Order: sequence, then C-alpha cells, then structure tokens
Amino acid sequence: MTTVGGNLTIHYNPVLENIDGLSGLNTIAGFLQISGNPLLTSISGIENIDAATISYLEIRNNIA
Repeated sequence: MTTVGGNLTIHYNPVLENIDGLSGLNTIAGFLQISGNPLLTSISGIENIDAATISYLEIRNNIA
C-alpha cells in the first residue's frame, strides 16, 4: 500500500509495538491519528509519508 485516499486512524491496539508495516506508505489524503496504543514504541513506519498530504496529525497516548 502506498496511498490512503482518506483518513487513517490507528487507535487502541493493546499489543501493537510498531507500525513498520506502513513504511511503503507515502500519501494520505486526510488525517492521520495514532493514539491509545500502550505498547507502541516506534512510529518510524510513517517516516516516508509526505507531510503535505496530511491534513491533520494527532499522535498521543502512546509510549513512542
């Protein structure tokens, strides 16, 4: 997957430790929310997303 044609929410995944599987993602045509994932220690999987394609970004209540 390289593009999300809308919003992407990663919320309350109690065993999620990383989002490395998103490393191929480069475009989001909407908002990106990552919250409430108590074991999430790395968000490096989103580093290839073009920031200009994200209309709103929220990252909170994670370990990372």
